[in-house]
Amino acid sequence: MDWTLVSSLIAFNLVGSLTPGPNNIILMSMGISYGFRRCIPYIAGVMIGFALVLAAAILGLGTLVEQFPATLTIVTLAGAAWLTWLAIGYFKDAFKPKTTAAGDVPAPVKKPMGFFEAIAFQWVNPKGLIFAFGAATAYIGIHDNIVMRIVIIVLLFNFAGLIGNILWALMGSTVNRLLSGGRAAFGINLFMGLVILATAIFILHAGFAQKTV
Repeated sequence: MDWTLVSSLIAFNLVGSLTPGPNNIILMSMGISYGFRRCIPYIAGVMIGFALVLAAAILGLGTLVEQFPATLTIVTLAGAAWLTWLAIGYFKDAFKPKTTAAGDVPAPVKKPMGFFEAIAFQWVNPKGLIFAFGAATAYIGIHDNIVMRIVIIVLLFNFAGLIGNILWALMGSTVNRLLSGGRAAFGINLFMGLVILATAIFILHAGFAQKTV
């Protein structure tokens, strides 16, 4: 095993897991709306889903994408559309909130995304796919045995990803405790809708800008 590559991969993973991306933004918004405990199924789904994407990339999915570049365009459009749909849901929550029996605290209109939704989303998450293809290509020399290579890369990615996911969900959960109900709930839903919509626009820009380079 090449320990220099392992050290490089750890740094690569931490950068990817701690910086903003669709999964982290979704987890922060879920933490704000529902609290940390309701984020746990989504976090577990991200780990399983991204492990499958990584394994597929190492086994040759990246080569297939190179042969059929339109695949990335489809992924970019699907990811942006999914995030746009999510943002619309937050806008609806902000402007047409349901209320509790007491009639004073808006209750969430949507249920939080769960384990299987998180697994499915990893296959249309542009940031995740880019990191998976990059790792499969750049760290091919981390181990000669392909099974061990998959195990090492998946474990390191998931360890760093778990740290990032938990931190972003906890940030949202902290806001949930500090600002809940009434006008704060309206503002949070509106803000998160705008942030998620901006992420969808960024994904479209980054995806199509890459095609023109």
